[in-house]
Amino acid sequence: MSLTGSNPHDATNTNEDVSRIAVCKVQYSFFVSASLLNQWGITWFFIPIEHWLARPGQAAAFNTISPIVLLGALVSSALLNLATLVSMGREEEGSGTVRVVKLRVKSGNLTVLGLGLLLTGILLGYAFVENFGARVRL
Repeated sequence: MSLTGSNPHDATNTNEDVSRIAVCKVQYSFFVSASLLNQWGITWFFIPIEHWLARPGQAAAFNTISPIVLLGALVSSALLNLATLVSMGREEEGSGTVRVVKLRVKSGNLTVLGLGLLLTGILLGYAFVENFGARVRL
């Protein structure tokens, strides 16, 4: 995938979009990786999280904030990828101006978009079953 295009500003905008997506994924990836490694006995990455959870008030805040951060990172990643694929503009056609929506097919962006939506769906499904499963008898 080339980041350069016919317009020199295209490469800059694409690099900025990639940077934004990377920042959103770092939060999610660190927490998930630290949690998995902690389960496998490698506790070094989980120490900052565990230290923060040691106090009851902070643990309650963490339990409230972490789903918002994780889902927010996934949703923002999906939206930023969608923004790189879709562009809107105006074109002259016949007797007037027409609004045009263009969709670029980029396999890398589509993969990340699909993965972000899949993980968001899994987390929302888990949250639903966790909170409402006993009431619905799932």
